[in-house]
Amino acid sequence: MTDLRKSRILLIVLGLLPLAWGIYGIATKVPPGQIVGIVVWLAGSVILHDGLFVPALLIMGALTVFLARKLSRAGRYLIRLALIIGGVVLLVVLPLIYTAPRTGTPTALTLPYTLNLLGFLLGLAAATTAGVVIAERRQHKRNTSPKRRRLPPWVERA
Repeated sequence: MTDLRKSRILLIVLGLLPLAWGIYGIATKVPPGQIVGIVVWLAGSVILHDGLFVPALLIMGALTVFLARKLSRAGRYLIRLALIIGGVVLLVVLPLIYTAPRTGTPTALTLPYTLNLLGFLLGLAAATTAGVVIAERRQHKRNTSPKRRRLPPWVERA
C-alpha cells in the first residue's frame, strides 16, 4: 500500500469520525419527533447549497472572468476574493437584519446593522479597488521594464 493511499484512508477515517459522533448524538439525545425536523433541515441545506449557491457562484465566477479578462491574474484574484468575502458576510448578516424586527425584542439588534453592512461593503469595494490598481501598476511596470540578462563571468562586456 502506497503512502498516498494510506494518507487518503486516514483522512477519510478522520472525516467520518465526527460524522459518526454526530449521528450517535442525534440517535441518543434527540427525541424521535425532532429527528424528522433535523432531516428536513439537512435536506433543505443540501438543496439550497447545490441548487442556489453553487450555480450563483459559478455564474459570478464566469462574469468575473469575462468582465475582468484584461486584468492581471492578481487583479482577478483580488476581485474574486472580495466577492467571496462580501457574499459570506451577506449570507450571515442579511438573515439577522431581516428577522430582527420580527423577534419582538427591541434590544435584539441595537446597532444600525444595515448601515454598518453598507459601510463594510463600501470599505471592501474601496480596498479591492486599491489592491487591483496596485496589482495592475506592478504588472505594467514588470511588462515595460527592460529585461536584463546576466552574462556569464567569462563573457567580455563591450
